Amino acid sequence: MDDSCAGSCAVLRHDPGYVIHTFLSIRAYHLIVANKQKGIYGEAVAKKFLEGLNYGVLECNWYCRWGEIDIVAKDHNELVFVEVKFRKNAKFGFPYEAITYFKKKALLRSIDYFLEQHGLYGAHWRLDVVAIMASHIEHYISIL
Repeated sequence: MDDSCAGSCAVLRHDPGYVIHTFLSIRAYHLIVANKQKGIYGEAVAKKFLEGLNYGVLECNWYCRWGEIDIVAKDHNELVFVEVKFRKNAKFGFPYEAITYFKKKALLRSIDYFLEQHGLYGAHWRLDVVAIMASHIEHYISIL
């Protein structure tokens, strides 16, 4: 048996940092699940909000290699790609602030791919953000 392996394994089993790491991993899992549930809730609220504005919701949670488009809707003759941002409070910033340059770039790639996959090149479209914080909803139209 290789002594270096036995020593490493023993250190991992008895190292208090390993227990903390495991605890954080389990906690992180629960946070991810909780965040996913918040995301689902926020998207449901945004969908209902858009339907109240007479938008026709075509798809929700459309995935491709570049990312996810939360909602694809139609407003009259225009396709509307909607990014939904939900925050319980402003402790980590306002929802709209989470739309960074890199997020916009990923969204644009996803939108381009969506248009290609659906044969919609040349269609009129825009990118909107529905920002939800507590019971307050803000709709930012055409953020590009």
